[in-house]
Amino acid sequence: MSNPSMDYTSPMLIVLLILFGGSSYALTPTEAETHRLSEEIARLSQKAAWSGVDRNYEALMALKDADISAQAHLHGAHAAQALGDIDLANTRATRALSASRSDPKTLQEASEWVADFMINFGEVKIELSVAYRGDPIIRPRDPVFAPRTRAVLDRASEQLAEHRVFQGSIPNGRYEIGDQSFDVYGGPVVKVFVKPVKGNRKPTVKP
Repeated sequence: MSNPSMDYTSPMLIVLLILFGGSSYALTPTEAETHRLSEEIARLSQKAAWSGVDRNYEALMALKDADISAQAHLHGAHAAQALGDIDLANTRATRALSASRSDPKTLQEASEWVADFMINFGEVKIELSVAYRGDPIIRPRDPVFAPRTRAVLDRASEQLAEHRVFQGSIPNGRYEIGDQSFDVYGGPVVKVFVKPVKGNRKPTVKP
């Protein structure tokens, strides 16, 4: 007569042996590092430590043949957004969308993110004349209350100050730089060439 307790525990023992017993079932170095980085990304995201999330996400993406979860991609998108790089945030959200087919919650969030980007952001190229010595800050002509918008504009202004050119997405709205005004509402890339400030010259905006 069989022992009922053995009938119950034997399958459990087999499962444990499969999970932990043999080297053939041990995590590969890539799998182990993927798990470690993903856990760290989730932990830092809960603390809104976005620089750390971004750093660990980049390390995760650098792993060869890593199986990265949709949630890790989405955490990376939140980090990029908080740091002001909305184009990179959208790229990461799109990765989350591709990886979230079996994760309805993440699929919905990633879908909403990508849709929001397509509706509420437009691409602009701003170039400063070599003779322009004014303030390179992109200023909204309407009140800005959203931290996301401020972060994006701050980063764009930093890029412009450093390289004298910025091309990327910013929130739809009305802006100015120097004495140039321009509007961004999706559609084709808005091109702005900023000349030295002289009197009340009209804006130079290329559609």
